[in-house]
Amino acid sequence: MDMFYKSLMYFPVMLLFTFCLKFAARLMRRISVSWRHCFLYSLALATVTTCANITGLTPSTLLPHKLASIVVLCWPITTCAWYFQRNALRSNGLPAGWLRASALSILAYVSSAVLFVFLLFGLPMML
Repeated sequence: MDMFYKSLMYFPVMLLFTFCLKFAARLMRRISVSWRHCFLYSLALATVTTCANITGLTPSTLLPHKLASIVVLCWPITTCAWYFQRNALRSNGLPAGWLRASALSILAYVSSAVLFVFLLFGLPMML
């Protein structure tokens, strides 16, 4: 039961990442992404992360530390690009493709990192 409560900490992170995906698509201007697809990808990412933590099969336990850090950084960006290459739409209604979906995923992860740093350090300083 304790692991269930630990896995609940991913819910606010999942909602923030959903917002960051939609924000990244808005910044790119020529790509549109539905809230549903943003939420489903965030839910899938949170589910995989929770299952990996519960079972203990995290990259840091399975791989050498230098390789694990590369996998931890590249795996979500690659899966995000793979998911949104068909689900993100260009302004003419065609799928975004791999290159635009990769740009969307990198922009979403950069914006989420900036948001998390702000929430961690900036918000407490303002209060």
